[in-house]
Amino acid sequence: MSAPRCAAHPERSAIAGCAECGALLCAECRRVPPDGLSRCEACLRASEAPDREAAAPQAGAPSADREAAAPQAGAPPADREAAAPQAGAPSADREAAAPQAGAPSADHVATAQVAAPPAAPAPPAASPWIPWEQPHGTAVGALWASAALAARGPLRFMARVPWRRGDLRTPLVFALLCGTLGYVAATLLAVFGPGAALPPFTLVRTPETAGQALLALTTAPLQIALEVLLMAALSHIAFRLANVPSASYEATFRAYAYAQVPRLLLGLPGGQLLVPVVELVMVVGGFRLGLGLTTRQALVGFVPQALLFLLFTAIRLGAR
Repeated sequence: MSAPRCAAHPERSAIAGCAECGALLCAECRRVPPDGLSRCEACLRASEAPDREAAAPQAGAPSADREAAAPQAGAPPADREAAAPQAGAPSADREAAAPQAGAPSADHVATAQVAAPPAAPAPPAASPWIPWEQPHGTAVGALWASAALAARGPLRFMARVPWRRGDLRTPLVFALLCGTLGYVAATLLAVFGPGAALPPFTLVRTPETAGQALLALTTAPLQIALEVLLMAALSHIAFRLANVPSASYEATFRAYAYAQVPRLLLGLPGGQLLVPVVELVMVVGGFRLGLGLTTRQALVGFVPQALLFLLFTAIRLGAR
């Protein structure tokens, strides 16, 4: 499972994705403007160009003040020109009452404006984010497309996650759907199939009977939500204790929430062994991409989950 590479420097690992064009960026290529979203140099210049053009007047163009204050050479002063109309010139009343020959009337102009067809709307630009974070489409289609994207490349999936949007509900709903669907599949396999078990680091226990399964299904979403919130909070505290300068709770939470997508595989034989490994890769990769950390710094945030893994394993082994 190779790490994503920078689009401009293939020999370097990518730490973020451009929020405009989706290009993978290394530390040298990454630009972070005041809105907090990573961009490449070209997209950053393109987004700043309209502001510079609006702020800078065109070279050589006279300002409105100078143009109004400096009358043209040879022109009579405004007072004399207003007081002495030219001989033979029609008065203002007659000029207003008699429109120029060939000029369209107001009715014709209004009719022409109404009859003009509206301009076609510009097509929406393709979003570089994962389908679940895009505003169009259905929830089922976005979930399926996001899961397919993660299956093709877990780290490329994490590279397309927007890390700072001021929204925790969207990734939380994604984590609840993936975790709950995976738990339902694992439950059906454990109760009616050859047998399966949930990974020991989860707060949800694998049911042994159909009655336990039905009871656990009602509380599984709440337990999964508490698990994601707890893991993100503990990792954020670990980053703070390690003096990680770019630690952001939202980015940490999003890394854990979107790393729940492998739990859709819990219903497959062997899924309980595959899911923890893929989750580790996606969480650590999310810390690197979302917070701009090195692999060693990102592993600091995974220490709490490793400790809980050992704790839950010891509890379950002691309960047997």
